[in-house]
Amino acid sequence: SDMLEMPREVLITPMKEHQRYFAVAGPQGELLPRFIAVANGGKDNLPEVRQGFERVLAARLADAKFFWQVDRKTPLEGYVEKLKGIVFQEALGTMHAKTARIVDLAVMLAKELGWEEDLSVVQRAAKLAKADLVTNMVYEFPELQGVMGREYALRSGEPPAVAKAIYEHYLPRFAGDELPETVPGMIVSIADKMDSIAGCFAVGLIPTGSQDPYALRRQALGIIQIILTKQLDLPLTSLIHWAQAGLADQVEATPQTAKQIGEFFLGRLRGILTGEGIRYDVIDAVLAVESDRLPDLMARCQAVTRALDSEGMARLLVACERVANLAAKADDRRVDPGLLAESAEKELYQVYRQVNDKVTKKLAAADYQGALAELVHLSGPIDAFFDQVLVMVEDEDLRRNRLALLGILTDLLTCVADLRLIVTAR
Repeated sequence: SDMLEMPREVLITPMKEHQRYFAVAGPQGELLPRFIAVANGGKDNLPEVRQGFERVLAARLADAKFFWQVDRKTPLEGYVEKLKGIVFQEALGTMHAKTARIVDLAVMLAKELGWEEDLSVVQRAAKLAKADLVTNMVYEFPELQGVMGREYALRSGEPPAVAKAIYEHYLPRFAGDELPETVPGMIVSIADKMDSIAGCFAVGLIPTGSQDPYALRRQALGIIQIILTKQLDLPLTSLIHWAQAGLADQVEATPQTAKQIGEFFLGRLRGILTGEGIRYDVIDAVLAVESDRLPDLMARCQAVTRALDSEGMARLLVACERVANLAAKADDRRVDPGLLAESAEKELYQVYRQVNDKVTKKLAAADYQGALAELVHLSGPIDAFFDQVLVMVEDEDLRRNRLALLGILTDLLTCVADLRLIVTAR
């Protein structure tokens, strides 16, 4: 029980991960000096079996205690220099070089997101984020990376916010894992993962099939989940560009690689959106309009999904298809109101202008559901237009003007999502 002074993860990890024992907690969640182990065989020799279990665990915990005592003789900051001895990846240099890149990228992200008040914590946490990798404890128990960074930081006198961010920057570690709660934790997490992805893509370590040695898929999913859950205004192209810029000394950043990284992220995003129950055609329709700002993209997907259950949407999709088919022949978008001859086309143009004004305001407020509800008002006038007006008339000016009208209508009908890509309303 003298082992209980160590952090609970240090006690649980050898038990659970190495020995397959169950740790036992009390009513308040505190660890007790007990464990449960499962033995094959009958009831014979149970005292000896139990003694064997205890002896193995005692040796494991004695090692952990030794590492715990030795590691703390050096403050966490003292380990940073030793990261020069760990190679992250041959072409990308050491963990020390990676740490410097994480600091730069994290500071830039904090500034871009307007979180200057967190700058000092972000900078410090980023600098110390990988330091625990060279401690004895993490060398022996790699599962404790991040946990030991947090514990050693606290015992080295680092601010609690820095210690928490060091732990959080590894999150999420697996599907369904917790996400970073604090701003510094989120920023350092994104910076670390993004540097790995941009670096590996630059040197050709792109995941294929089952091969993903640097767990880039998991890291991309983690970045997407943080951006979506925390509603971060962080455009994907900017994030990729900044990460590539940070790697410029090590590897060449090319637009082609940036495109590959973008597609890699959108592949992961499709999986997340499909998991949320969003249809593939809705995802395609939204991605055709917005593929950079992820929270915005999610909001559009949700708005279109809800709109597809409304009465007017099926009619609007049919109207949209009729408009788009002919609008493809439009050379320009300049409508001359003086050339609108028939009452149905005058009416359509009037309704277009009203709806366009309202939709513009809704889009500015990111009210995509409201914008789609406004677009539904176009269905009737579009149907009337096609019933009463011949678009492809002999008169060249009239024809060009009517095609231009259909052109600006198409632009409006595809402003929330490209409704032409929706297969059916329900």
